[in-house]
Amino acid sequence: MTACEEETGVLARDAQGRPFLDFLRAGCTFCRACLDACPEGVLAEPGRSPLAEVWIETGACLAHQGVVCVACKQACPEDAVIFEGMMRPRINEACTGCGLCVPACPVEAVAWSG
Repeated sequence: MTACEEETGVLARDAQGRPFLDFLRAGCTFCRACLDACPEGVLAEPGRSPLAEVWIETGACLAHQGVVCVACKQACPEDAVIFEGMMRPRINEACTGCGLCVPACPVEAVAWSG
């Protein structure tokens, strides 16, 4: 937890003290600080599989409502947010699940699980 707080702060603790990814706070940069700091070795190696499944809630998305917005696309280091036309973004298979698009969305239309 401390290692992540110094880097991005994407890890938070739940009511029982267990760590979880909180993409509303930040996204993961895959800096490996948490891997290096964990004495138990329970964290997965970044890049093996997406950290989380990420998707766009079309009902809340500004672009899906006809408003020009590219905040999620601009935040994505992998260029995993693509637009079908000008107003229909979706997340493709290049997504690493880093969550950087989540806090970038002005209306919290990017959701995740995992």
